[in-house]
Amino acid sequence: MEFKPPSPIDLHIHSTASDGTLSPAEIIALALRLRLGAISITDHDSIAGSREALLCGFRMSSAF
Repeated sequence: MEFKPPSPIDLHIHSTASDGTLSPAEIIALALRLRLGAISITDHDSIAGSREALLCGFRMSSAF
């Protein structure tokens, strides 16, 4: 059996819907470019950033 190292993940990201510097669309693009295995947008007191990320057309993978 061949060992396959796990993909890096980032489970604490703030978008411009909170106090982050990247828009949700920019976060998705960067995560894809970095080949992250999973992300979580964790804005303060709002789910607007998560909602916007989902509206970008990003499809969640069942591999998560």
